[in-house]
Amino acid sequence: MKKVLYPGSFDPITYGHMDVVEQALNIYDRVIIAVLKNESKSRGWFTLEERKELIKAIYKDNPKVEVITSDANTAVVDVALSNGCTTLVKGLRDVTDFEYERKMAALNLMLSDNKVNTITLFANPEHTTISSSNVKAIYNIGKKITSFVHPIIEKAINEKYSK
Repeated sequence: MKKVLYPGSFDPITYGHMDVVEQALNIYDRVIIAVLKNESKSRGWFTLEERKELIKAIYKDNPKVEVITSDANTAVVDVALSNGCTTLVKGLRDVTDFEYERKMAALNLMLSDNKVNTITLFANPEHTTISSSNVKAIYNIGKKITSFVHPIIEKAINEKYSK
C-alpha cells in the first residue's frame, strides 16, 4: 500500500488543503493528514485535537484518509517514518510556496538520512489565493468564508468566534 504524509497546521483546513488531499488520493492508496503545531505562527484558532477532530469529520466517509496529530518536538520526517511513509506531500500556490517548500524538502531529506522525499502538487487555480491566514483575516473583517472552507469548518468557526 502506497501511503503519503500530508503535514501542516491546518488552522483551519481550507478547500486548498482539501484539493491537495484529493490530488494525492489519485496517486497514493492512503493519505495521512498530520496536524502539527507550527512554532512560527501565533496561537491558533483551534487546538491540535480540535483540528484533528474537524478534519476527521470532513473525511469520515473516506477510509483512505487518516488524521493524526504529533508533539511539537517531533521532526516531520520522524512522524512520516513512524507512520510507514517515505514521502511527504505539499501543495504549491505560487513561487513563494515553491521556494519555501524546496528548502524544506532538502532539509527533510537530510534529516531523514535520505529516507523521506517530498512531492509537491500544484493548487487548482481557484485555490491559489486561499490560505488559513487569509480565511482568518476575511472572517475577522466580517466577510463570508463559505467559498474557502468546508461547511463543518465554517460552522465550528462561527460557534467558537461569532461576534
